[in-house]
Amino acid sequence: MNHSRAARRRVVGALDALGLRDTARLARDGLRLAQSGDLGLELQAVRSMTVPSTLPPARLVYLVTGRVSRLNYHESGRRAADHFAQVLELVGRKPEIGDRVLDFGCGCGRILRWWDGSPASFYGCDYNPDLVAWCAAHLPLAAVRTNSLEPPTGFESDFFDIIYAHSVLTHLVPSAQERWMQEWARMLRPSGVVLATTLGPTTCWQPGEPESLEAHGTIVKSAQRNGENLCSVYNSATDVRCRLARSANLELIAERPADMPDSGQDIWVFQKPDPT
Repeated sequence: MNHSRAARRRVVGALDALGLRDTARLARDGLRLAQSGDLGLELQAVRSMTVPSTLPPARLVYLVTGRVSRLNYHESGRRAADHFAQVLELVGRKPEIGDRVLDFGCGCGRILRWWDGSPASFYGCDYNPDLVAWCAAHLPLAAVRTNSLEPPTGFESDFFDIIYAHSVLTHLVPSAQERWMQEWARMLRPSGVVLATTLGPTTCWQPGEPESLEAHGTIVKSAQRNGENLCSVYNSATDVRCRLARSANLELIAERPADMPDSGQDIWVFQKPDPT
């Protein structure tokens, strides 16, 4: 067993050094899909779907979802967009005419694509230029741009009415979480809102992790891969209320534990105070 683990670590290390780890995982997951017999069913389902725009290739879908299934990309994006719309409506911030909405970490438009037909103006940004280029070519409903792993974004201050960030804080170490919360607050108009998701105690899977999370506020895995899917960061409710919200001088107006479809992530809605 020890020899097997050591060999695996050597292989993973070599793939990392060559920049091929994600490529290897993509090939592995594609092979598993084919071996399971689900590939033919998926292709048939994808061909028969009514989609709001062209589906991205499996390579880009994998970068966003960690899976090669374009069917999962399509359906999970629809569920996420529908749920975000419901949460925003519950806090009185349904996108309206004149509103500017930012999908922060838009990837290849898994959620962004489903806002087509909304009266608001939509924007997207991501630090992966391949994902942004795909959105620019295929999602005319939104103005998209590339951002860096660190703020600022280049957007004007007090520009957006709504910013949503699905599974973004989940891949940022705590100090980076604070910097991006502060940047989102800068970009928001007074009374604007941020909707963000985090990994909470219900998403912990190792024994003792929920208790550790409650005691320490955060759990960070693979911190050296900050900003990548391989970095996983968990936040307790107390940490979100007392550290993240306060770090950006935002008011927490809604919290929905384990409420995100598919992932079970916690949903938070923050509002920028109106000085008037």
